[in-house]
Amino acid sequence: MQTRTKGIIVTAVGVLILVVGVLLGWVILPKIIESQVKKQTQLKEGSDIYEKWLKIPVPIRMKFTYFNVTNAAELQDGFGDVKPILKEVGPYSFNETRVKEVLGRNEKKDTIVYRAYTTFHYDKETSVGDENDVVTILNMPLYVVLHLLTQHVPIFAQLVIDLFLSEEKLLHTVNAIEVSVSGVEASDYVPVINIAKFILKIEIPSEFQGSKFGLWLPRNGTDDGIFEVGTGISDSAQFNVIKSINGESSVTAWDGEYCNMINGTDGMMFPPFVKKSTVLYAFGAEICRSIYLHYAEEMEYKGIPGYRFKLPRSAFENPHINGDNMCFCTPVPSPFNNSCNAAGGIRMHTCKQGAPVILSKAHFLDADEEASAGVIGLNPSYELHDSYIDIEPNTGFPIGAYKRIQASIEVQPLKVFRHPFNKFPHMFFPIVWVAEEGALDDDLVDEIKSRLLTPLKIANIAKWTLIGLGCFIIIVGAVILVIARKSAKYV
Repeated sequence: MQTRTKGIIVTAVGVLILVVGVLLGWVILPKIIESQVKKQTQLKEGSDIYEKWLKIPVPIRMKFTYFNVTNAAELQDGFGDVKPILKEVGPYSFNETRVKEVLGRNEKKDTIVYRAYTTFHYDKETSVGDENDVVTILNMPLYVVLHLLTQHVPIFAQLVIDLFLSEEKLLHTVNAIEVSVSGVEASDYVPVINIAKFILKIEIPSEFQGSKFGLWLPRNGTDDGIFEVGTGISDSAQFNVIKSINGESSVTAWDGEYCNMINGTDGMMFPPFVKKSTVLYAFGAEICRSIYLHYAEEMEYKGIPGYRFKLPRSAFENPHINGDNMCFCTPVPSPFNNSCNAAGGIRMHTCKQGAPVILSKAHFLDADEEASAGVIGLNPSYELHDSYIDIEPNTGFPIGAYKRIQASIEVQPLKVFRHPFNKFPHMFFPIVWVAEEGALDDDLVDEIKSRLLTPLKIANIAKWTLIGLGCFIIIVGAVILVIARKSAKYV
């Protein structure tokens, strides 16, 4: 009887340890970790995450890769039957710095209000080429001006060109660094711009700044407006989620409520506890819209496990296939083609002050063949040209991000002008694809490991140790009980 009692006690202890291991591993420790993560993802002054949010510590680079036209001489007098032959030049890399200026808080709404300033500095070491490199591309300032004049003052359009821009060519050769950020000289356009802006009251694309024209010129050293985002203090799911921009909860660039919604964060940080079923949303001020990313696969970066989310084909899908995109099919002013029957690109003229810009994935990845039919030399690759972000799922902190977007000009016949402009084919003319990339450096990797992964590993070891020990003791107790039963038969 004494042996049987021992067996019962040992078994009970084993069960108790097993229960403690289960409760510790699946209830208590997850709650503790969740509580700590919530505390660490709050925009409170003095907190570590707040300082990182104010000035993003992750090294970010903006890389410009241009589509250099190699047969420019054949195209200057019109395309005819000749297609532009394109060859990549670059990338030309710029270090990107993002700093926020806090303007105030709203305690009742649990929000913080700020401006975010972005600056770019050329980085020769990570560039392919140097400051003196030139590229031959479509003359964007000329074509944009021609396009706007065709829409607004077709009767006088040719006269304006004859008076001010008669020497401009269809293609031009420009400095790659200048056209990217600092701006190329465009003083010949100033009289036309002034007439359009002040007399004709035509809104001019912000890429024109004074006597300069540059793709990222309006974004260098400037901000995208006044943002209001959730602090995550009362609800971690609202951490860094945009509530309004310049006091508005939506934009007005598109032709419908769905497309005008401001969803998600700024893409730099996301709310914690990301699941594979989560749809990540990020708003891009430069494209006047939110984009979304879907879970693709598990990944690991320098020992940190994470989830990879990719920009799906549906984001740029034909609106007749994905009806959600129909409100991105905004009307194009007469006399231009208004079709939205192709997948892979979205017209940006309502976001770019009338400029006929097409936004797509690099090299028209995931686009219909007709998108790239007008040129030669594109080679889309998922490995090289897809956009994705890698997330540490517990904290929602990006491990790495790779946004690759292409800017093209939608060329159409400009029939109010003389040759060669009235003989243009309808085509998408790729100009550049831009890669915005960033990944955790070693210091940030070590910080995440020490603050999150190491405690998780210790908790996991403790959980399975207790469960294993409990099972072992239960087995020992069972053996003792069996022995006690056998012994009782012979008493």
